[in-house]
Amino acid sequence: MKLEIYVYYAKAIGMLLAFLSFLFYFLFQLFTVGGNLWLSVWSEDERASTDTSVRNLYLGIYGLLGFLQALFILIAVIVITIGTLRASIKLHTEMLAKILSSTMAFFDTTPVGRYVALALRNLYKDLFTYKYE
Repeated sequence: MKLEIYVYYAKAIGMLLAFLSFLFYFLFQLFTVGGNLWLSVWSEDERASTDTSVRNLYLGIYGLLGFLQALFILIAVIVITIGTLRASIKLHTEMLAKILSSTMAFFDTTPVGRYVALALRNLYKDLFTYKYE
């Protein structure tokens, strides 16, 4: 796929929300790697198996890293959800406006136009036939 498609979708999401989603997902990955590195440091420290204060320090930091992972993935999912909802509303509104402003020749001559005309005719029937029954 072309890069311009991704840029167009990022603009539909909103550049700020697109940037924030990448940022929060990057931070989630950073704390995931940090947690894995911290586990390797913890497993190499022999004092952690005998001294409870050292073990509790390692455990507390590992818990903090896990909490930060959960926090940033939650924020990333919320931002991505808001962004994709915003993009879908914008893209579908643009699509509908372009379809409704098309000339009748488009609907008569283009195979896709025939399908759209059929879909709009069925939608019209569904909306107004059942409404007044």
